Amino acid sequence: MIAGITAIGIGKVADENMNRIGLLLYPNPVINYHNINIRFVTPDTGEGELFVYDAAGKLVIRQSIQYNTGVNIIPIEVKHLASGTYFINLFGSGGTKIFTGKRFVKQ
Repeated sequence: MIAGITAIGIGKVADENMNRIGLLLYPNPVINYHNINIRFVTPDTGEGELFVYDAAGKLVIRQSIQYNTGVNIIPIEVKHLASGTYFINLFGSGGTKIFTGKRFVKQ
């Protein structure tokens, strides 16, 4: 233990195939909010498809998005979702994987 340090995180915030892309989901867990935001950085510009699946693997949201070079923040409306665990996949132009299997919790 080091005095004054309450938590240490170790890992990477990048897709294993595209280490130029950082990702953040917030707020997570989603409590009393209508949206979860996806913040990611990409060197590309294009159109993509966002998919949200419940814990059973059922597709619950499919949304087309536009993204630009640099930082992107995409809000996803989740107020209609039941409490539980969900997974997000995002694919870019031509089906390029931006990220898959990112988890969030709706309470």
